[in-house]
Amino acid sequence: MGQERTKSALPRVDLFSGFLGAGKTTLLKKLIPEAWPGERLAVIENEFGKVPIDTDFLEETGVRVRALAAGCICCTLQGDFRLALRQVAQEQAPDRILIEASGAAALSSVISVLESVEEIVLDAVVTVVDATRCVLFVDKLGNFYRDQIVNAGTLILSRTQSYTEEALAATVSRLRELNAEAEILTAPWDSLSARELREALQRQTHVSAAPGLTGRLRPTIRSAGGLESCAVKTERSFTPAELREVLEALLADEGYGRVFRAKGVLRGSDSILFFDAMPPNEINIRAGHSAQPGQLVVHGTALQEERLIELFKQKTKRGVF
Repeated sequence: MGQERTKSALPRVDLFSGFLGAGKTTLLKKLIPEAWPGERLAVIENEFGKVPIDTDFLEETGVRVRALAAGCICCTLQGDFRLALRQVAQEQAPDRILIEASGAAALSSVISVLESVEEIVLDAVVTVVDATRCVLFVDKLGNFYRDQIVNAGTLILSRTQSYTEEALAATVSRLRELNAEAEILTAPWDSLSARELREALQRQTHVSAAPGLTGRLRPTIRSAGGLESCAVKTERSFTPAELREVLEALLADEGYGRVFRAKGVLRGSDSILFFDAMPPNEINIRAGHSAQPGQLVVHGTALQEERLIELFKQKTKRGVF
């Protein structure tokens, strides 16, 4: 009885996983203000690259964010991750800790780390799945991507608003082949309230990690699946049109490498600009606030670091870079 009371007083942990660009940060920003009323929240955010771009975005919700960058909490940052969990639990005394794993993380390994930390209780394991790219990634990324599907208790699909019913059914069927038990949410996020999302997390049955699907990540900024990360810092100021032109060139020219995602916070002509870009030509640019503008990160394979640095540091001239 005493042990149960002690366990009930420990912070609950909700773990959010998903491949690069699936929408983990956007989902968290939707959930944080409304999903857990009355609870003290803390966030641990893991960036595969050296630059923690999403920290400023999450802190706009008013919650404290602990950032762990330049590696994955499933492997190279395991020690830092355990320490961060214990420090956040003891120093902030939250009711709930929300963890955003990097897009390159092996979910089974992250679950194993969490289950080894006695100061917290793992509550929900969520994987955000880009419905428009799911089938492609299952085929192209293999076990690295499947690990994030197999080990989730809840699968939340993003970008379903423009998907046909037939295409959505095919995606769900593919997911069911990999995970027959997970709760699957397919409704467009605009139609879902934070309360409905929270209730879906509460319905899930805890899924124990199914290890062995992925290899360990190397200590460099490169995953076992060959995923790389290139961080770039620049003093250059962009207009939104200039930034869009640069990003279009990045996504169109394989001479920069095979880009899966680019995101950053840069100096604008009259504001700070946040951007997120994914192939073939998905580009989002918005104004925001940041104490550390002038940094970005590109994820992909066979990345050409010198060309990437030059692209974001050199002004365009008549569309030629």
